[in-house]
Amino acid sequence: MVQEISDINLSDKLIKWFSSNKRDLPWRKTKDPYLVWVSEIILQQTRIETGIKYYQSFIKKYPDVKLLAKSDKQQLLKIWEGLGYYSRALNMHKAAKQVLKSSASSSAEQVTTDAQTNISLKKAPEGTNFVHRINKMSNHLFDGLFGQYKPDALLAILPDGRRYSYQGAIDTSARFANLLRDYGVQKGDRVAVQVPKSIEAALLYIGCIRLGAIFLPLNTAYTASEISYFLEDAAPALFVCDPDKADEMKPITDAHNIRLETMGVLLADNPNAGSLIQDAKSANIEFV
Repeated sequence: MVQEISDINLSDKLIKWFSSNKRDLPWRKTKDPYLVWVSEIILQQTRIETGIKYYQSFIKKYPDVKLLAKSDKQQLLKIWEGLGYYSRALNMHKAAKQVLKSSASSSAEQVTTDAQTNISLKKAPEGTNFVHRINKMSNHLFDGLFGQYKPDALLAILPDGRRYSYQGAIDTSARFANLLRDYGVQKGDRVAVQVPKSIEAALLYIGCIRLGAIFLPLNTAYTASEISYFLEDAAPALFVCDPDKADEMKPITDAHNIRLETMGVLLADNPNAGSLIQDAKSANIEFV
């Protein structure tokens, strides 16, 4: 009798197979986004065996985005010779130059910001008075979300009747940013999150932005074995899950030496929705 496909945990089998049979590839040994990007572009139209040789010669010549951006186009095309689809190399060159330009612009803005008593360059509309609460914030995404609204402007009305003003959202995101730092999360660290949708989950994302951490959202339908794979691969400093899944996830986080905290959906009649929300209540609303 043929077993029903619904009875087979296909994802578990695929993960187990991959762990046993995955190939030893150079781009799997790095978490450098530039090197991973180079490998992705090369492998778009190239067999793995050929791609390895070109990848190794490419990163030897251009080990970082700065050198790629400043490279001579003809030399770049010479390195690429034999791979075909030369527009890939030219577009990489163009993208690297844009990244370098953006980085230089951000650095210049930060210097100007520091010289102007650490107030954000983005000017809030007349009548706003909460830029000082941003505290040295120089982040285009954060400023775009919050830098142009009055502090008492309404951001959200939640199903349980709670209201969030923009200032309330800024304060909550600051609490999360400070709390993450207290947990040992540093700039550039990953924070893996598998929680139900809520405004607090969104503000945790904003808190990661403010801290400079990388927010890694995981589908709530992922099984424990799938989560184990992601945690092993991404190596986050922190994993946040639904309180109802904490007992199931703790052996996994312990095995990977990853801190575990919980976050549920905060409701007026359920104020203690997980350890992260509970700890955030006593965290500082000023983030520096």
